[in-house]
Amino acid sequence: MSGFARAITLTGSNGRSADFIGVMEATPQGLVVLQAEGQQSMTLSWDRLDLIELEENHPKIYNAYTNATSYGKTVPLQLGIYKEYLSYKQALVKLAKDFDRPYSVRVPDYQEYVEAYNRLYYNYGGVRDYYDHAKDRRKIYENYREFLQSFFRGKDIQLDVSQSSYSQNVFSATPNRSSVKITSTDLVAFFADKNNKSRKEAMVYIHNYRDTVNHPLEILKDLSQKVPNPLFDRNEADQVYLETLLNNNIEELEHLITEKAFPHSALRNFEKLLATIEEGRKLQK
Repeated sequence: MSGFARAITLTGSNGRSADFIGVMEATPQGLVVLQAEGQQSMTLSWDRLDLIELEENHPKIYNAYTNATSYGKTVPLQLGIYKEYLSYKQALVKLAKDFDRPYSVRVPDYQEYVEAYNRLYYNYGGVRDYYDHAKDRRKIYENYREFLQSFFRGKDIQLDVSQSSYSQNVFSATPNRSSVKITSTDLVAFFADKNNKSRKEAMVYIHNYRDTVNHPLEILKDLSQKVPNPLFDRNEADQVYLETLLNNNIEELEHLITEKAFPHSALRNFEKLLATIEEGRKLQK
């Protein structure tokens, strides 16, 4: 395990010292520590530790000791090798916080959208194809407008529209805002909505502005490096569930960037992700 610089030396009540590569948490019963890689964590009861030495040389651990024993609760420490990993509950809290944090995304004007649409879905084989596409322009605009209302829900996007006096086709539509803030949760909830009629339009948008998906994708990839945690030997089933959830949703988000059609397996995986985010929110309270 990289990132671990030096051992944590603790002195026992018998005056002898021992080195530990990690200190996980303080419980009312004692200090949960790991002495070497490949071993399981163990609990050192408080009466086995020199508390005076602990207060002098390890004030963070000592404060955790007083809180754990005074209030009968577990106090996370994650010192040493444990710094690299998260427990299941900590991972859920981090997931919820990161996914609920706003980030800026581009609001496309109509011409940008049409160009992206053409690149993704149209391959002109002749004059007939061109005129068929021209007849579709009105529908493309309506879908674009509905997409803005659906994807940027509550963002008050207004359009300055110019139309052809001959065909009534819209040839330009400029939003009143060039960018807005959304959350990664907003993005996932949009695609998880079974009544959503703008997924195709959203795929066009994402292919043109991949950073929209790259943001939540990086959150999941970063978190996947911290779980499952082989050092937390409790809640093994939860750790496996979380690992699977993260990997499945990383794959689904990557599909949004690389595929033309929305992957229907994403509905189920995004629903599970949203439920897990909600669980993480509750743990923050």
